Amino acid sequence: CAPLMSATLLAPLVTIESRRGAATGGDTGSHFWALWSLVHHGISSGTLRPWSPGNMGGEPILLHYFPFSFLLMWVLALFVPIGMAFNLGTMLWTVFFPLSMYACLRGMGNRFPIPILGAAAGMLVLFNESYSMWGGNLLSTLAGQFAHGYAIDFFLLGAGALGWELRTGRVPLLSPFLFSAVFLSHAYVFLALPVLVLASALFLSGASLTQRLRRSAVALTVGILLAFWFLVPLLANSEWTTAFASQWSFADTLKDTFGWILIPLPILIATSLGCLAFLRVLALRSGILKRQFVLWLVVLLFFVALYLASKPLGIINARSVPQMLVIAAIVTAMLMGHVVRHLGGRLVALCHVAPLILITLYWVSVNTKNFPYWVIWNYSGWTAKAPYPQLNALSSKLWGDFSMPRVMYENSPKHGSTGTPRVFEMLPYFANRATLEGVYMQSTVLAPMIFRLQAEISKEPSCPYGEMTGCPGFALDAAIPRLRLLGVQQLILISPEMLSEANLSSDVAWEGRFGDWWLFRLKE
Repeated sequence: CAPLMSATLLAPLVTIESRRGAATGGDTGSHFWALWSLVHHGISSGTLRPWSPGNMGGEPILLHYFPFSFLLMWVLALFVPIGMAFNLGTMLWTVFFPLSMYACLRGMGNRFPIPILGAAAGMLVLFNESYSMWGGNLLSTLAGQFAHGYAIDFFLLGAGALGWELRTGRVPLLSPFLFSAVFLSHAYVFLALPVLVLASALFLSGASLTQRLRRSAVALTVGILLAFWFLVPLLANSEWTTAFASQWSFADTLKDTFGWILIPLPILIATSLGCLAFLRVLALRSGILKRQFVLWLVVLLFFVALYLASKPLGIINARSVPQMLVIAAIVTAMLMGHVVRHLGGRLVALCHVAPLILITLYWVSVNTKNFPYWVIWNYSGWTAKAPYPQLNALSSKLWGDFSMPRVMYENSPKHGSTGTPRVFEMLPYFANRATLEGVYMQSTVLAPMIFRLQAEISKEPSCPYGEMTGCPGFALDAAIPRLRLLGVQQLILISPEMLSEANLSSDVAWEGRFGDWWLFRLKE
């Protein structure tokens, strides 16, 4: 049944496989340059961290961003075109997510129907559309947060593997590799691993407590050591980075995090607890359920604490929300499965579970609005977008090499018609020219300066470091000395206000128009 649920995600893969170009959408398009650099300038030169001169004044690829998904894409690129490998790599974690939920609960010793109910409950989290930027759901994946999804998959698989090793008294051989993969996928999920490992040792069954603690410590330690090749250079180079820990402001916290599709989870939790109390097998009186309920409650409380302490810790608060929702799905499955098992044997459980799965798939289908359209938009690629001919002509005009002066562009949501508002972060790919902005904003000490400069040449700046540097209004003449300082010679402008500033300036000259974009050159 879990593979059947995964099969509901194969439609986007059909779309992906029918295309040759790389995906667009949100941050997704910008990530393709990292894969391109890895394949064409990294692996071929014997390094996993090629230096990219194309963005942020130069940056080391995959030194500050998590490499697992890109290494997977590189392997796929050995067999299929690189654009297809990228597209498949962004989506594969979603296909394996129901299986990861199943393997987690089964590995921890839960009997039928709890694991399959976990896979079904996980579908609600995956298709939740209340947010699209924090990771752990399909819309976030399409917006570029696919690395976070891989971390969640490996977190679940690692929990199941460790549970199986502790229960059976085996040497921890599988779980360390999965824990290592969590860190190589995304650190926000890895932060909870020590809590998960300790809680597993304390609350799961198996050998003596001392043996469980020893095996758990070995699993976590070896997992961290396996990730040292990435962790040590990351920490050693941290002084050359700029922290970015913007706190998410919620207009309505409950609405922004808990979509209508997730409403069954609290209802089923409350109903299951009521049934268990009536059956006199309340969670706190039942062995496996009691221990695992406490285990996941501890992990959930950790993510809640991480959310509340995010600002002083310098991390983004909203990145804890996906893990909370996944744990809520796990708890729902455990309680429901325990109720069903107490109503009868395996046949009775099967008679209850089969309709529940069908209802789940129907509920997902009627509550999924944006995903089908976002998939088509992303995976139709750059070439299918209306402004592509103008983008191609502009890229041809700019074509050169990385020793030439940089190209900077006005930030504007109007760029989104190309597939993503961040399209010109891909100038290194489209035009073989360096620009200043990039998707990996923390990778350089220049980031605050770069985005302040962006504000001076943009009618609608993004200002991600506004709290640090301020967000000045557009003033082209005031920006020109800093443009020269950072090696910028050409400007791509789009708003009437910036065009007016450029036409009035004696320091810039017009070079051409390409659709809505106007190209200017600094005279000196």
